[in-house]
Amino acid sequence: MTATNGGFVHESETNAVTAPIVGLVDNPTVSSGITPTIKWDYTTIDEGDPKQFRVCVFESGTRNIIYTSDALALDANEHTLPDDIVIIGEKYTIAVMAEDTIYKEDFGSNNQIAQSRSGMYVEYTPYSQIPGMTDQVYMPMVSVDLNPNDNYGAVFEFDICVNSNDMYFLDPWISIGYDFKVGEGDPLFSSVLLPDIGDGFFDLYYLIDDEWVYQTKIEGGTEYFFGAEGVEMFRISGVEESLGLDPQDATAFVTGIRFNGEGHFTGGMTPILQWDAKPKSMPWIPLLLFND
Repeated sequence: MTATNGGFVHESETNAVTAPIVGLVDNPTVSSGITPTIKWDYTTIDEGDPKQFRVCVFESGTRNIIYTSDALALDANEHTLPDDIVIIGEKYTIAVMAEDTIYKEDFGSNNQIAQSRSGMYVEYTPYSQIPGMTDQVYMPMVSVDLNPNDNYGAVFEFDICVNSNDMYFLDPWISIGYDFKVGEGDPLFSSVLLPDIGDGFFDLYYLIDDEWVYQTKIEGGTEYFFGAEGVEMFRISGVEESLGLDPQDATAFVTGIRFNGEGHFTGGMTPILQWDAKPKSMPWIPLLLFND
């Protein structure tokens, strides 16, 4: 590197630094209440392991950091937030970081500098426990809304390991309804459990000949089964406007899903802002988080 100031020229050599490889944090779940437990999995890449994990909480509106955990051990896969960090109904971003650190004498014996970091960020709204819901809820990654002028919001995308025995609870934000779709090669949906909010009833639609066709009403809090073969895509509508048209509203719409086999669920939920009988072409943007 060369620096010049008038007639003075200074040259120095910059050493190349190769940072270690850090793997991926994935499969995030968050429990209910004001002291939620965040759980995660870790996938090693090229035999690279972090030295520690760390959890941070941001205000979604300002991105101000309101909480940073101490360094967590390499074998850690969960962390419970202390009291007075989050408030029911407010929106937050939770980050789980895998860090490879180095010791720097210049900064004192208790300081570690992250030379490599891999992070997972999820949007989170604390909620009270919903009847029929398990404690841990899978959180989506929110894609970019490629057409902000249409009747749909950005796709809430998931990448989680699933099987045919368990129910998986998904947590997007509220709108007047959602289109659900599996990713290519995913197991199909076998049942759905909707929250008991509003009047407690929702409308189920199937996509037939490129049109959404009404099938039946589903009662919130009661599991509805699609049949032995399962379905690739379905629509839920009938969420009252009084609950919030904005998909960024803090009201949670936690949905339970079962699948007809084992594999990855890489699909998503597209919020409906206004009714449209035509399906939206969903932009399945690949995630950078995988779990094999």
